[in-house]
Amino acid sequence: MKYFATLLLCLLSMLPSEAQDKYFTDVSLATDNRLYKLSENAVQYREKQALYFEYTRERAVCEIRFYVRPDAGVVGLSFAPSASYDVLDSLCWVDNCYRGRLRLLDLQSTQQLSLLVNAAVQADEWTRSLDTWELPLFPYVQTWVKLFQGSDDLYVGEEKVIELESNNASNVKTSAAWLGSNGVDYRVVQRDSRLFLHLMPKEAGTRSIVAEMEAAAPFLDTVAHRLGNRIALMIPNLVVRSNRIAFLNINRKEVTYDSESQSKGVVINIDNHRNLQINRTYRIEAQEKPGGTLVGELYTMESLANDKVLCKLTVFNLHRITDGYLYIKDRDRELPVFITNIDITPKMQITGVQVLREGDDWQRSATVHPGERIDVVVEGNSLHKSRFTWQDVYDLTVDTVNQTENRRYFKLRIPMNINKRNVDLLNNGQPTGTSLTVEEYRRPHPFDFITLNYGDFKSVKLNKANNVILARSVMNKFILSFNRSVIDSSRLVLYGKQYLDVELRVLGSKGEIIELQSLKNILVSPDETSPRGAFYTDRNSLKEDLNINNFLSNKTEALDRNFGKIQLTVKQSADKYTDPVFEKHIEVVYQPKVIFDIDLSFPGGMLIQNLGESQTERDAKSLYNEAKAEYDVNAKNYADALEQWKTNPGYDPANIPPEPTAPVAPKKAAFTDNLGGISIALIGQLRFTDDRRAGKLKPYRVGAGFLFINTLNFNDNARRDLAVVVLGSIYPLSSRRMWNVPIHVGFGYKVQDKIPFLMISPGISISF
Repeated sequence: MKYFATLLLCLLSMLPSEAQDKYFTDVSLATDNRLYKLSENAVQYREKQALYFEYTRERAVCEIRFYVRPDAGVVGLSFAPSASYDVLDSLCWVDNCYRGRLRLLDLQSTQQLSLLVNAAVQADEWTRSLDTWELPLFPYVQTWVKLFQGSDDLYVGEEKVIELESNNASNVKTSAAWLGSNGVDYRVVQRDSRLFLHLMPKEAGTRSIVAEMEAAAPFLDTVAHRLGNRIALMIPNLVVRSNRIAFLNINRKEVTYDSESQSKGVVINIDNHRNLQINRTYRIEAQEKPGGTLVGELYTMESLANDKVLCKLTVFNLHRITDGYLYIKDRDRELPVFITNIDITPKMQITGVQVLREGDDWQRSATVHPGERIDVVVEGNSLHKSRFTWQDVYDLTVDTVNQTENRRYFKLRIPMNINKRNVDLLNNGQPTGTSLTVEEYRRPHPFDFITLNYGDFKSVKLNKANNVILARSVMNKFILSFNRSVIDSSRLVLYGKQYLDVELRVLGSKGEIIELQSLKNILVSPDETSPRGAFYTDRNSLKEDLNINNFLSNKTEALDRNFGKIQLTVKQSADKYTDPVFEKHIEVVYQPKVIFDIDLSFPGGMLIQNLGESQTERDAKSLYNEAKAEYDVNAKNYADALEQWKTNPGYDPANIPPEPTAPVAPKKAAFTDNLGGISIALIGQLRFTDDRRAGKLKPYRVGAGFLFINTLNFNDNARRDLAVVVLGSIYPLSSRRMWNVPIHVGFGYKVQDKIPFLMISPGISISF
């Protein structure tokens, strides 16, 4: 304690006593974790007494307090401007002192740091002066150096490099010069802001050394309480062993084994060694014992200033560092004198390319499509030497963990508007001969881009069409039209060219095949609205609609009106696609609402009700009238004779005339009275087709024609006649049969009887 008190008095005696005695009793500086006072923490630096403090950050914020003497006459303090600090809080009077805050700038690089203060002094009632006071500051960082890790044994004549640990490596001075300590040469060098200790033992044994270094900026020796820049690193108990085979580093990690390296060799730099002779050829083998396979030859050309030797390396075999050391042997002794290691690998060569699409497996193919994201693997030898770039595509590769010498992985996105047919793989900007072939999409598109036009103003999209379509009018056209803008309408999914196969079958009303046609590989390309429209330029592409009648001998307008059919099959050409194709079967049936034909029927047992008197009835009535007139005369004569008999009893009764018979009046003919035999009816009929079912008729018909009454009735009293009739018929059986049993209901007019009538009758019908 006595020592520190004496030291403190000495330090106080060296303070700027005039300014301190005149204005301040003390000055303090507070950092994040400590408080420093000028009365306690001052050091002589560059012939000035400076307030020292330890900092941890280059831009430190601190609080300054000035304790003013009561009799100094100081009425105000302020910080003078400076490039070394920023004023955060101006000085103000608080708790019997002036207090303010500063941000000190670039403490690491600032060589001289001073705090300037303007003091306003009131000398008397009328006199005030402004005085500037300088407070030198000494910021420091306590710099230390330690061993980063334990060291292995050392060998005489073999250099050993050990990494050091330091809290402020940039403050440690390094030098390329070797220094000695207890039989071991050492030097400290700095690389990439890290410190490395190089050791070169000269004598065997267990040794302890002290590696001395200097700090660029001095720091406070807290023990001696003075500034210093010496850094001493104690390394105890180093075990130094006798010589062993020296390892010589080569400035290259890899050499390519090719014709040039075999014939002309490769120029390299190798570590210098006292036993390495210039202008001498050394043999390089992969084993320590004699008789090893020759891997290469090393010819030493000249020594370099950086303690390296310029050599020519000629290689004759492949080698991997992982296979073990390479032994440098003197040709005269066949014994290894040095060891080294280097990769001798074959020339970079690409042997294949594989492509992976989402949801698919790896494919040994180099075909890609516009707009797609793919994974690509390039296979070959020594691919780690390459600097691959893909031309005109987006390389999205992020993960490089799986990259090997034989496989390089890429994640690529092919631009939608790419204008090349090939994407070249470049190595260092030069073509490798490997490329990806850009091929337009060839996907089967749903049939919403195809429309079938099968009649006047009749059309349907193929994907929404029913399997059976009823055509009510004559199909004077039968056309497949293509909306090419639909194929690549989405910029996210492209389909490309569409190859279609069309099969046609023309059938008659009975299902018989009339004609067959097959159209193969009809090409329909997307139009110019497609993002790839400029690449769909194929001369064979269909530019217009496909008129089916151009390929048929039996035109659709001549199709059998009685349920003639066209069977249409449209599908993508299976040999053009790898995905499953679409296929659509449509049967178009020509089925008008009304069909006219001639029907020959044989009505039998017709029930006929005349609407008036027939000729037979009129003849019967005339005969009745004549018989009635004669009866009336005979009845009167008989009445007179009977009266005379009653009044003349003597009158002979035998002479009384017989009583006449009254004639029977003819009655009106009924349905059952005219039940005739088999007749013949020749009727022109209108048949009505079903609205929903193809080839089906409704069970009723309407027609008009001629009825030959009792034509096939061969009785002598049969009365034949010709009638004009209008009939409604019901056909309960299938309309596709030639023979049928209809029921006829209608009315007509008998030509001979000249009378209209109603009729109902079954019949046997034959259709033509």
